[in-house]
Amino acid sequence: MAQSAPVRTLHELADGVYVWLQPGGESGVSNAGVIVDDDGVTIVDTMMVRSQWEPFADAVKALDVPMRRIVLTHGHIDHVGGTKAFPHAGVFASPQTSAVLDQHMSTTSPSSGPDPRRI
Repeated sequence: MAQSAPVRTLHELADGVYVWLQPGGESGVSNAGVIVDDDGVTIVDTMMVRSQWEPFADAVKALDVPMRRIVLTHGHIDHVGGTKAFPHAGVFASPQTSAVLDQHMSTTSPSSGPDPRRI
């Protein structure tokens, strides 16, 4: 039987490669990644609402490594909502994701705002 990875904590998959898993899988729930290399941290996706991204951001900050980059895989709110938690990191995304980020997005609760599958 496969062992489950811990949720809501940085789980090291390989040297300097971490995953942050959230339970569930319903709309508004996503995971994130962290890669630590010689010049700092690359964050992959930033989740949706404060209750999701704030503990993630705290765990990344606890690594005590400069946060250099955020890579956003796509523009759905459940992947980009916590981008503001890392104000000094450069953001890398597609032009479509950039256009979505230029729009107002509600990040107050998973049940509010637009359906993230339609962004």
